[in-house]
Amino acid sequence: MSSTDTIDSILKRGAEGGLDSLASVERKVFLISQAEILCDMEGIDSFLDYYADSVSEVADGFAAAGATQIAESLRAIHAQLPARSDELLNRANSLITAREGYDYDSVARFVSDEV
Repeated sequence: MSSTDTIDSILKRGAEGGLDSLASVERKVFLISQAEILCDMEGIDSFLDYYADSVSEVADGFAAAGATQIAESLRAIHAQLPARSDELLNRANSLITAREGYDYDSVARFVSDEV
């Protein structure tokens, strides 16, 4: 199976069964996708509303895909939860919507290396 097919399968299973239906690497890929979608559409607050318990995990996923600035930003947010600093949120949201430090191909490489 190609990495594109694998990613498509992960996203479909995650959408249907939620995070608990996915293995560790798959969860990270799904969370990256959810962060992208929610930050683009509604802002990082929405992502945190749904996935506050998974911020550390998505930070690890971004780091594995090469997005170190996003990972650092999310870790800073995680360290302050449940408080939410507007400055940290705005920075993380901007980095995620800009896809800073990664792209689809780097996520695909991460998936192919791990799955």
